[in-house]
Amino acid sequence: MAKSLSDTGIRNLKPGARDYMVGDGSGLWLRVRTSGSKVFIIRKKNPSGTPKTRIITLGKWPKVSLLEARRQALDPATTAPRKDITVAKLCDEFYDSVIAPTYRRPHHVRGYLDKLTDALGKRRLDELDDPLEISDFLKGYAKRGKVAANRLLSITRQALSYAVESGYIKVNPAGELTRRIAGGKETTRDRKLSDDEIRAVWQIPAPHGPLLRYLLLTAARIGEAQLAVPGSVMGDMWHIPAEHSKNGKPHDVPLSAQAKAELATLPAGRRLLFGLTTTTGVQAWLRRWCEKNHIDPRFTPHDLRRTAATRMSKLGILPQVIEKALNHTMQGVMAIYNRHDYMDERKAALAAWGVELERIANATEGEKVTPIRKSAA
Repeated sequence: MAKSLSDTGIRNLKPGARDYMVGDGSGLWLRVRTSGSKVFIIRKKNPSGTPKTRIITLGKWPKVSLLEARRQALDPATTAPRKDITVAKLCDEFYDSVIAPTYRRPHHVRGYLDKLTDALGKRRLDELDDPLEISDFLKGYAKRGKVAANRLLSITRQALSYAVESGYIKVNPAGELTRRIAGGKETTRDRKLSDDEIRAVWQIPAPHGPLLRYLLLTAARIGEAQLAVPGSVMGDMWHIPAEHSKNGKPHDVPLSAQAKAELATLPAGRRLLFGLTTTTGVQAWLRRWCEKNHIDPRFTPHDLRRTAATRMSKLGILPQVIEKALNHTMQGVMAIYNRHDYMDERKAALAAWGVELERIANATEGEKVTPIRKSAA
């Protein structure tokens, strides 16, 4: 492969909806992440054959220069086992070799790996042999919530298991840790917003207000909305490609007049409609907003989706129409025989929900709004 990278070319590379790589020859690649960071990696065959292809993360450009990256790519020592690898280097290598190539939303895992790096990144793996050190880290993080702590434990175990498989360490220090020391047992959330809480959401300014209202109007997942680009909205329809949807299936969302009005408030010329790429940033902001406004229990962006589904049911929308609106995969006999997409019914359902939301938002504080039921939408 001819040399294809240059400092000017690297500087001009723009992030995409997913990570992508640009090759330079001699096994050197530049990974461009959705966050905009650019990382040099080396892909070379491992003489031992396990794993068959070794991925070595060199570091971020421009801290690691193109010249230095090329030098290391030509150095046979880069494929030799390393004994001085740190937790930070492990996290980068695990992300580049395992997560980025296989996950539809690798940036979600990247966020957890960054938490691990922030806490223990400078520690050498061969010195990280006490489970207590990792246990204390997870217990501290558990204060943020059960689900997040359990996910962090899972990602930490996977990364350290990869370290064992790569020969960096012999024993996984997190191998015996369970959810008991992290988030514990998770319970199914049933949080739904009240009329007053919906009215409060309608008063949230940019940058987060438009996104949160759009989620409530469309019953979409936050990750799907944050990856939406201007070209994905065509008239009265928003197209979610398969690579952005949770179930890996493309999904078309009919847009109500209220949803289109929300989109009309967004600045033009942005790569992403809502200009936001990290779900954790919005969730952290919403947690602080709930605390500031004395909303207890607090709600999450996903609770907006649950609220939309519940309220549509109260409007008399048929269950199968709501399931299709949520892009859920049908189960049992319905999955085998019912291939109807209910598009006309979904248009009517989301239009009715948009009108209902508008009525709630315009009602006075504390006023009870009686929903107008639709017989078969």
